[in-house]
Amino acid sequence: MGKPTQTSTTQQDRAGIIFPPSRVKNKLKAKKTWKQISPEAPIFLAAAAEYIATTIIRHACVNIVNQKQEEKQNPNLAPHARVNMSDVVTAVREDVDYARLFSGFAFSSGTNAPKASKLIGPPKKAAKPPAVAVE
Repeated sequence: MGKPTQTSTTQQDRAGIIFPPSRVKNKLKAKKTWKQISPEAPIFLAAAAEYIATTIIRHACVNIVNQKQEEKQNPNLAPHARVNMSDVVTAVREDVDYARLFSGFAFSSGTNAPKASKLIGPPKKAAKPPAVAVE
């Protein structure tokens, strides 16, 4: 009889969270702001980040459900069932605590931005109409 094989459990599995504490630990080590990092610090940070992300997404989903109810009353609104960037932004801006947390953060619109060179460069001159020969 052989020895039973032991399966290794990760910090993520032991803590019961989705965000990986190992990546948080690597980021903390890469910053080199502290000489020592406690073993529990990445787990707490990953759990806090996961909590923030889930609550923001939950608020965005509630906004979508409310919008669907408004769509039933007003058929002119465009329906959507996915969480868009605008849903996340409105969820953050509506909550007082998250609005204060993300006060200095600039959310991108999620759409294709125009080329900066087109906006900054000199204006293009209008093409002259062709000269008409007078007889």
